[in-house]
Amino acid sequence: MLDETTGLNERRARTIVIFILAAETLWVFLTKYLPLDAGLWVLQSELLHQHIAGHANDGWHLIPYPASNIGAPLFAALLTSLFSGEVVVRLMLTLGAIFLRGMGMLALFRVLRVRDAAIYFLIPVLAMTGLWFSGALPYLMAETLALWVLVYFLSQDHPRSAAYWTLSIGLLLVSLLSGLAFIFMVVVVIMIMLEQRRSVHLSQGWLNEPRSVISLLMLGALVLALGFLAGEPILRLSSSGFLPHALSRMLFLLTPAPRVLEATFRYEIGRAS
Repeated sequence: MLDETTGLNERRARTIVIFILAAETLWVFLTKYLPLDAGLWVLQSELLHQHIAGHANDGWHLIPYPASNIGAPLFAALLTSLFSGEVVVRLMLTLGAIFLRGMGMLALFRVLRVRDAAIYFLIPVLAMTGLWFSGALPYLMAETLALWVLVYFLSQDHPRSAAYWTLSIGLLLVSLLSGLAFIFMVVVVIMIMLEQRRSVHLSQGWLNEPRSVISLLMLGALVLALGFLAGEPILRLSSSGFLPHALSRMLFLLTPAPRVLEATFRYEIGRAS
């Protein structure tokens, strides 16, 4: 009876969190001021789309090979063929960085068998605060994908070769989106591997072989190395220069951004700023 009650509380908490995430996503998409970096991503997505469409005399020089940190701009440029750059960036910062990122946290807590229903109510807060206010779009997209890759990784009991390639490609895409997020994933994967070797129940299939687990990181590591060669800011959250430095930067990332650091105008379709 106690287990049934606990499970019911968890299901109720997850349902409430989903509705809160959906409401936050809709509210931010329609009314919330975006971080200051958002305007730069809008301009970049539109310019990159024009460059890909054939305007080769614009002075741009794209990296001719896959490298870390270029995935989000390319994805935004491709979506700009369907929507305006403003709508694309809003969707990525709301549907991606808030809703799907929050849902990834929710799925991760469920896979980890978190029993305290109150913990689930921290997810909407985590999805709305912290790094989102820095406007670090590539890192946020990579963190969203990394959460879902981690959920898939932890849900494997006796994985087959298909799971190996799914995880390897997922980590490759994380590295393509953000080198810093991939480095964090390297640490997490190694910690999971060490824990699996200690536990008899978790040591199953190729997950118990360190070489196989480490080899999951090879494709992502290659893209990371190419990012270093291309001069991408691998170890930085944002390359715009709008973030504070040293101790002020640390405090900025731990708290919501002050209003003065957010955009001074709203991005609204059909209205002049």
